[in-house]
Amino acid sequence: MSTELAVQNGSTNRIVPVTGGQRGLQLTNLDEMWRFATAVAKSGLAPKGIETPEAIFVALQMGAELGLSPMASLQNIAVINGRPAVWGDAMLGICKASGVFDEAAFEERIVGDGDSRKAVCTVRRLPAGKPIVREFTASQAKKAGLLGKTGPWTTYPERMLQMRARSLALRDGFADLLRGFKAVEEVQDYIDVDARTAAAPAPVESLADLTERLTTETGSKVEDETPSEPAQEERGPTDAEACAIQLDELYAQYDTLKAVDEVHKLEREKEADPQKQLQHDLAAERRREQLRPKRGQRANEQKEFA
Repeated sequence: MSTELAVQNGSTNRIVPVTGGQRGLQLTNLDEMWRFATAVAKSGLAPKGIETPEAIFVALQMGAELGLSPMASLQNIAVINGRPAVWGDAMLGICKASGVFDEAAFEERIVGDGDSRKAVCTVRRLPAGKPIVREFTASQAKKAGLLGKTGPWTTYPERMLQMRARSLALRDGFADLLRGFKAVEEVQDYIDVDARTAAAPAPVESLADLTERLTTETGSKVEDETPSEPAQEERGPTDAEACAIQLDELYAQYDTLKAVDEVHKLEREKEADPQKQLQHDLAAERRREQLRPKRGQRANEQKEFA
């Protein structure tokens, strides 16, 4: 049997066939997996937590590594607090389909009543593995704050104990098949540290309330001896202020050097051109002539005033 998944292949608009069989599509390469993930995302049938094509694509890859078909991957892989996990029934199915699972040795049972209940799971690996027995007790669940917790731990406590014992046994006996995946029933009980609300700090008691409380408790008045504020010590300039002062000094030095450079420039021009030197001397002389009468007038005024 073969089928086709209609898509445009590059610029040729050619429909590339995707091989299918009795158990659905056979995804053999990245392009086929991506096209399938995109189709599932658009269908709206993707499980919660893996709705985007990227998340579906990763779930398909995870399922393929565990031996699950594409749709089985989507239905049996869940994301709990950002951690992918496998439902307990799928975990058992993966181990049974491996060919090394001893069906005759497998056993699950609930022992005891009430808080003394416990789930026991026994598994064995072929061809010559030793039986692996793991249990999870109601007292362990109670200590972890699970027993009586709203949800499955209240409505189906025996089932939850069973899934915990199963997860422990299968993970210890078939770690190579499960590749580090844990059971959803176990992971969903983990506390998300990032979402944990920090306890509010205790309110600080004011000095007035403390004085009143001590007076009441001791029967004698407690004087409110509020320490005087210490005198503020003189401080030097901060690093930023020191930098600003140095910058101002540098600007002042620059202006001075610039003025000196202009004077030197004029002196060099006078030395290089005698005509300019003559013009400069004549201008200076005329300026002195203009100032002489004013200077004489000021001298006379000072004498009269004296």
